[in-house]
Amino acid sequence: MKFKLILYTTLFITTISCNAQVIKKVLGKELNMSTDIDWCGWKTDISDDKLRQEVKKLKNINYLDHVADNFNLYKNSLNPVDFNSDGLTDIIFYGNPGGAETNFVICCMNTGTGYQEKLTAQGNIIELSEYTTKRGLDITIHNYACCLGEFDHIYKYIPDSNSKIFRYIKSDDIALYNQCTAPDNYLTTNIEFMVTTNGYSLRADPFIDNTSYRFMQKIKGNTLAIYPKNSTGYAIAEKYDNTGRKWWYVIMNNNINPIQSIFESGFDYSNNYKLSGWMSSRYIKAD
Repeated sequence: MKFKLILYTTLFITTISCNAQVIKKVLGKELNMSTDIDWCGWKTDISDDKLRQEVKKLKNINYLDHVADNFNLYKNSLNPVDFNSDGLTDIIFYGNPGGAETNFVICCMNTGTGYQEKLTAQGNIIELSEYTTKRGLDITIHNYACCLGEFDHIYKYIPDSNSKIFRYIKSDDIALYNQCTAPDNYLTTNIEFMVTTNGYSLRADPFIDNTSYRFMQKIKGNTLAIYPKNSTGYAIAEKYDNTGRKWWYVIMNNNINPIQSIFESGFDYSNNYKLSGWMSSRYIKAD
């Protein structure tokens, strides 16, 4: 069997517009909660009989060992997609594998003799890269909080350009409070900034509330996190309050850990994520 050698090159395009778009979808409640999505040219047409035969090879994949025996039940969740652009049709399971509280995204790579799991994530697909034969598929997932949880995560997975063997890496993880005031004026370009004072608040709304117990947390009011001086981030939207104060909806780089935070990790329990919310522009210096 001949194997096609592919060089996976990462396109280093600014992620600001991408992040603004996906946050707008999440906070603006513009999400497609259906698993019937636009695969942006990646999906391959194969017969149900062929797909059924291929699915039998997924019995070694976690969460999918029972799918072949219930093919008709899961058929709409089985998507033939060449996600690593090697000419072989892979399978992405996108749906609920049974008994789960959220949808799963499970990328199974066709090796020619079987399948290997290359990504398992929980949530809904909210963005895919456009089809190309030059690199693999980028996948952006909204990991929504379950059980009345308040903190969602937006994960972006891309092919690892430094690996000779295809694998996915997480290139971005943005946490957001899902009851946050949604921006309505997104910036055309991002504004990078640095916090110039200690103890500066990241808030759920573009106004100051230091007294209520909105979150039933240790921090009063609408504060989500408190940052030290020299913390950096970038703004993707702006809003003026009734006093004329300008607020930015920001994504913090977390180059310095926040002093306090009420955010929670996503399904992967990683603490390496960026916090997002509203920050007054008064004590932040734009680059």
